[in-house]
Amino acid sequence: MSLEDYYNKLNDRDEELLLQFLGGIDDELYGVVRSNLLSRLPLPSLDKAYMVLSLDETSKALACDKEISSPLPVHSFSIQAATTPLAAPYLDRAQRAKLMCTHCPQRGHDTTTCFKIHGYSDWWEE
Repeated sequence: MSLEDYYNKLNDRDEELLLQFLGGIDDELYGVVRSNLLSRLPLPSLDKAYMVLSLDETSKALACDKEISSPLPVHSFSIQAATTPLAAPYLDRAQRAKLMCTHCPQRGHDTTTCFKIHGYSDWWEE
């Protein structure tokens, strides 16, 4: 038997073992994962398929544990436009160029970050 024939024979055997393994698992629990594995080209190895199914099983168990434990409180929040003193420095150059301070009539900042109102920072060199 040639090397190529021997390789193909073993490869066919590996595929048969994979199909046998995937055919024996619970369709209700692992049907989606099995379909995903079978749609891959080339087919995954038996070890890879087992690892994927095992990870899926673990994630389902963790999700089930979280559902059983007390529900977590739900919090909501909103994001405000850049109007706070800390938000204005993080505007990009084009956005800052549009700003106009009404206190010291200079461009590049507004009254929320005007040094003449709030004082100069330690890092600022005059």
